[in-house]
This record gives sequence, structure tokens and C-alpha cells, in this order.
Amino acid sequence: MRGLVGNVRDWCADRYERHGPSLPDGRLDPLDTTPEQAGWRSVRGGAAGSGRSLVRPASRLACPPEGQFISVGFRLAKSV
Repeated sequence: MRGLVGNVRDWCADRYERHGPSLPDGRLDPLDTTPEQAGWRSVRGGAAGSGRSLVRPASRLACPPEGQFISVGFRLAKSV
């Protein structure tokens, strides 16, 4: 994959869990909650405009679902 680092972090469909998402059967199920249960969403990756500790691609943060942030975007992806 190319172009995954630098401009913005990725807004993810899964609910943010402090210790990482649950992985039933070893796979992430982003649709395991209803919108009312959703809570904060995971935001992953680094953005060039972030501080030194948050620019790395493995960064993981939480954002409220109604939030709007200049350093957060999303990308469409499909399984192989």
C-alpha cells in the first residue's frame, strides 16, 4: 500500500477501546455496536502537522463521532 503516511489520520469505523479493539475469531468487526452504543471512534495513523510523538503511523487516538478535525480524514478500502 502506498500513500498511507503524512497528510491526515484515518477515521476508523470501530469503537475506540483503550486497550485496543476486541477481535472475535481474530478479526475486527466494526459493526458490533449500534450507533447509540458507539461512543468514541478510533483514529489511526500520523499527520504531518502533529507533534513529534503523534506523527508516527502506529498512533491511535479517540475522537467523538460528531467531531470535526483538520488532521482527520478517511479512505475507502476493500478486502483483497
